[in-house]
Amino acid sequence: MCRHFADKPEEGYCLAVTVTPIDDTLEEAFRGFGDGPDTPTLQRLTRDEAMALLRRAESEGLMHSVWTFKTPFIAAICNCNLPSGCMAMKTTLFWGHKTMWKGEYHADVDVTACVGCGACVERCPFSAVALDARDVAVIDPDACYGCGICRSACSPDAITLVDRVPAEEVVADPATGTVEPAVVW
Repeated sequence: MCRHFADKPEEGYCLAVTVTPIDDTLEEAFRGFGDGPDTPTLQRLTRDEAMALLRRAESEGLMHSVWTFKTPFIAAICNCNLPSGCMAMKTTLFWGHKTMWKGEYHADVDVTACVGCGACVERCPFSAVALDARDVAVIDPDACYGCGICRSACSPDAITLVDRVPAEEVVADPATGTVEPAVVW
């Protein structure tokens, strides 16, 4: 969809992920949408083919975002960036309409491995990466969405994704400070 509105060709970057047989799932999910996807032309990928597509997208500096429509029956993994027309990034960054949320991770730099090339700075759509006075990349975890686009630009592999908030902080009782088991839905 994003590429369509940005007048860019779709080159197989969007993946539908299903937990039931694909044909029935697509029919149910897009019933009533006259201009929905041309489902007979969709490719069916093996796990290895899908992983290769995701790795290709990363090498091109594309962010993976997960979209749920009628969970758990169909979801999509969209691979895009601002230049390719990512509507979620545009609406969140430029128009103030929250379409994307920060991930559970944020980028972190190994300062001993960073060579100061600045590729991560150029690639980050959220302005969360800068070079400091020593020409070492610095990540602002509050501005970082955890998309990993910066990581895919880093040839010395100095950038990793780390937990945004340690689990203990998420489940600690604010009144007592004791840690309670988290409930995962």
